[in-house]
Amino acid sequence: MEWIVTNGNGIVCSKDELAARREFIGMITGVSPSRWHIIVKDINNRFYYKCNTIDDINGLFITGHVGEVWEICRSPSIGKFDFVVANTCIWEEGYEKQILSELMYARQDIILWYAKQVVSLESGLALRKTNELENKGMFGFPTSKSERILFKNRKKGFMNALKVAFDKVSAIYIA
Repeated sequence: MEWIVTNGNGIVCSKDELAARREFIGMITGVSPSRWHIIVKDINNRFYYKCNTIDDINGLFITGHVGEVWEICRSPSIGKFDFVVANTCIWEEGYEKQILSELMYARQDIILWYAKQVVSLESGLALRKTNELENKGMFGFPTSKSERILFKNRKKGFMNALKVAFDKVSAIYIA
């Protein structure tokens, strides 16, 4: 499995947080992850952190802002994965379905798991579905609601915990 964390504002604030996130990955998978390495992933020269767990799971887990997740999901190599986990905001209604549609161009049977959202009131009185990272628990880095649920259910096995902690995005779109 591959794990990507973007360097976007508020995602990774220090080396200690990055180390704590790596430890968290080990705890939820039961597998010691590789060291983080830096990859350049888009035309804007943004870099991301990536590590791997050597297991029988063929997925990609992305933590980042929705635009960064979108860019990663547009990568030609995305089709090699059975599923993608988007630990990010929806921000605009239907955005998760747009990301799934993009993924399905690369692979028809790919599955998208999306972080559980909370509704927040933004400036201008706009309601948004967000995935706020908060310093709840003793993880050493800000976590999403879905990450905390994933941790709580880790003893069920990673895939079973994932199904509880994240929402599977349906390809069916109702207008």
